[in-house]
Amino acid sequence: MYNNLFKMNFKIKSQLLVICLAFVVLNACTTKNDLIYFGLNGNVKSFKEKAFHAEKKEGNWQQGDAIGNVFDYEVFFDENGFYTRINNYDNFQLSQKTLPKRKNGDVYEVYYYDSDDKLLVTTKVTFSSSEEVKFENISAEGKRLSKGIIYLENGRNKRQEMVLYEGRFDGDDVEKVMTDFIYDKDGNLIRQKNTNDKNEIESDIKYEYLEFDEYNNWTKRLEYSMQNDSSTPDKITIRTYEYY
Repeated sequence: MYNNLFKMNFKIKSQLLVICLAFVVLNACTTKNDLIYFGLNGNVKSFKEKAFHAEKKEGNWQQGDAIGNVFDYEVFFDENGFYTRINNYDNFQLSQKTLPKRKNGDVYEVYYYDSDDKLLVTTKVTFSSSEEVKFENISAEGKRLSKGIIYLENGRNKRQEMVLYEGRFDGDDVEKVMTDFIYDKDGNLIRQKNTNDKNEIESDIKYEYLEFDEYNNWTKRLEYSMQNDSSTPDKITIRTYEYY
């Protein structure tokens, strides 16, 4: 059971890496709400993302066949711009949902549930300021899965450092993962690099934005792996919005 939870923690990390386990920092002291964290404009009620294979047609990259899910994830916001829920989908079905718990508007815990509303993991904030946030991830059985620190700049993640645990012994290191984030002038993520404690690059992703809506929120982007053939995108992502 614990091994499954440990693997699930890696799944959370990979699925939500762009948004990151740093949901815990979304309303740190530097921001009035969570929209700036996502680089959003306007009064967004929700957005969905879906990944497709990228195909070149008439000299332009266009969406091909869908990759797996109906859409990869969906994020919901209240009228004040605070996120209230995140849904993840797997093979056309809801697979995981994320719910924050707040005190005086600040997130201090985040709960991850499966599709049957069974608690999987809890993220607990252990320290929070406008420049950094410390957190730890705990399994439903109370085992510490990982801990980390997030460094903030202008209300967004600049760097995240996470230690993953095996769980056989408290404090037994398995892996350290560092993630660096680079944004454009409008707050859109354009580069994300993951390295381990041996300074080996585990992934290096570049994002290119193709289309935006009337609120200047992106609706289509390309994703390139800089470790492979960086001239060919791995996928094209379509994002759709609902506004208040």
